[in-house]
Amino acid sequence: MGHKGLHCQGGRQNHQVKDDVSRMSTLSIKCPGCGARARADITKPYIQCDYCGNHFMLQGSTAQAEALHQRLAQQAREKEGLEAQLRSLSDLTHALPRLRLMESRLDVARSSLATYQEKHRWWHSLPGKLVTGIVPALAFLVFYMAVSSNFTHNHGEALIAGVVMAGLALLPTLLVRKLYISYLTRRVTWGKAACASIENEISNLKDQHDVDLLPEGYRQPESIVFISKALASRRANSIQEAITQYEDSRKG
Repeated sequence: MGHKGLHCQGGRQNHQVKDDVSRMSTLSIKCPGCGARARADITKPYIQCDYCGNHFMLQGSTAQAEALHQRLAQQAREKEGLEAQLRSLSDLTHALPRLRLMESRLDVARSSLATYQEKHRWWHSLPGKLVTGIVPALAFLVFYMAVSSNFTHNHGEALIAGVVMAGLALLPTLLVRKLYISYLTRRVTWGKAACASIENEISNLKDQHDVDLLPEGYRQPESIVFISKALASRRANSIQEAITQYEDSRKG
């Protein structure tokens, strides 16, 4: 059978195809030649009958064919978008445990860094500096009292002995202070590097798995499974609509 257009098939056939146009969303149109079901191909400007092979255009004009073409293309885009969202939600389900672990490690690293930073600041403050002088002061007092008690009338020697011992005590005290502050400085440096590394890993993880696809309060496995099922079953047309249904189910 050759190619046939609707305009040459008679009034009855034209009326039948007009009725089919009103049901384009089903993508099932009867062939005007044999009456069998024909399929619409969005890549071609015509419709082909699967049974007899007849090719024909929709009744009316090219505008109707273009409308069908656009509707099919829109449905294809919606399906592709839905599948992409479902893949993203599936990836997010697998990525969340690692993300939670990294966030927990970051909290620990930040807490440790804050502790060492506070100690570092304190030892550079006035109270920290005064504490450094306690050991030499005690050494001076102890030796001054010891010498003056043995040589009651020679307070000059007691004073000299106390100063000497205070100086001897000051040197190791300053050395210990310097070593401890150096240790604190290294720990602060390491802590900042550790926090930066974990933050970078968290950022990469979020970029790879589109964590921002869902609000923070809906990133639990239970809510993700509900949202995925709502989208897959077409009970919801968007993530926001699925979230609303999830909240309604919790209230119920």
